[in-house]
Amino acid sequence: MDVGHSKARPGATSARGRPEYAFNWRLSNELVDGLKRAPGVDGAFLVDPAQKGLALKQRARRAVANGGDLLLSIHCNASHSHHSQGVETYFLAYDSASTEIAKLVE
Repeated sequence: MDVGHSKARPGATSARGRPEYAFNWRLSNELVDGLKRAPGVDGAFLVDPAQKGLALKQRARRAVANGGDLLLSIHCNASHSHHSQGVETYFLAYDSASTEIAKLVE
């Protein structure tokens, strides 16, 4: 699990004044905890638990080095429009299983 931002690069600020990083950190930890308890999931982990602010390539390498099959990067996009809403999913699919995972995420 990738928090998507770091303390040094906190991302957007919410309408309540909370940095994206703080929201993502809490959500990522909750997702990891839930995945660890989920049947059929071998393990889940944060790729940057020390919150060092690793570069994207470093985060991906760390996921692979620790046996990760999927790297989920959490982001919360911002908009000045109150009418904007939705979900974005980006994935690199080498096989049909990856496409099915992307559909489940959305």
